[in-house]
Amino acid sequence: MSDPGTAFFEGLSWYLETRQWARVKIDTCPHGSTGQDIKMFHYLYFANLFGAIDLVDDHLVATEQVKRGAFRDEVKRNFAAPANFDFALELRDAIVHRGIDPAAAGHSDNQVIYVLCPTGISKRGQADDLPCTFTYTKELAAECDRAANTAIFQAIEQRGFLAHGSASISLDDTMSAVSASTAMPDWAKEMAKSALADMDFDRLAAELASSRIEKIRGLLGRPRQDGEAAA
Repeated sequence: MSDPGTAFFEGLSWYLETRQWARVKIDTCPHGSTGQDIKMFHYLYFANLFGAIDLVDDHLVATEQVKRGAFRDEVKRNFAAPANFDFALELRDAIVHRGIDPAAAGHSDNQVIYVLCPTGISKRGQADDLPCTFTYTKELAAECDRAANTAIFQAIEQRGFLAHGSASISLDDTMSAVSASTAMPDWAKEMAKSALADMDFDRLAAELASSRIEKIRGLLGRPRQDGEAAA
């Protein structure tokens, strides 16, 4: 995988991993959680959801000169009710950029808090509130994940990012990265190069690449089935 491809893949993995962590927190938010915690869970979820979507969009613009926003549109088409995409996007902007508190209202069964989708979410400069077909943010997040995961998986699979060996790093590239490092002193660089030369680098790199691919497949809800061979 080229350096831009590696950076893209690693960045996508980070967005998806953080999104998943926050989604679990929203789904299982314990009764008695502080408003600050609830706000942070929603901040991280919606910021990283659209961070992942926009990262794919940016990558396709840069590598294939597709129209900016085309991938966002693809995700939106995957929503059963596309208006929910607009609501989620504006909710992200309201939380991240305008400081809205998504923990303002909710229900509790004395075990889990079910945060209500906020009212009064509108596009900037427009008076009309955007509709949302869901009652709770956990329901909205489930639909967002379903729609985004489908589009992201298709995009990266079609472009070979999930193919066997696609995420592998070569020994030469690794040695060059060590040499170019400004953080490592020369003696540490020499030690690292010696250690790399003595190990079965290709095997370790292949195992690491396979692990990275399986991780991102899992984050997209597409784990490889038992007995399914790598592409």
